Amino acid sequence: MRSPEVAKTLIDQRLKEYIYSQQTHFRQKIDHQLSKFKENIHAKQIDYILFNDNLTSNQKAILHRLMTIQDEQLQSWKEFLILEQRILSKFLPENFDELENFITSNFYSSIIDDVDDDSIVK
Repeated sequence: MRSPEVAKTLIDQRLKEYIYSQQTHFRQKIDHQLSKFKENIHAKQIDYILFNDNLTSNQKAILHRLMTIQDEQLQSWKEFLILEQRILSKFLPENFDELENFITSNFYSSIIDDVDDDSIVK
């Protein structure tokens, strides 16, 4: 049997370890929240810079075109994922072969051609 002094020392040691682990966990949690907060502030600063009235109409048009291209790219990516899942599950519709007529290799060419090279570099 342990002496009361040894038991007290052991309990103190375990409590110190527990407190240290809780402090470490709390510190990590605070650091994570702080980094998220900083990212949020940075994102808001970027939004303010991009969408502030200081942009020229040409810059706003280019920004709008880029956002449109990004939206179309996202939609194409979603459709690609759906197609991939259908292929994986072998659940293609019967009219799948007819869809080849709608697929082109230069999907974004008309949007990109509208952008002047001179208007981008200003």
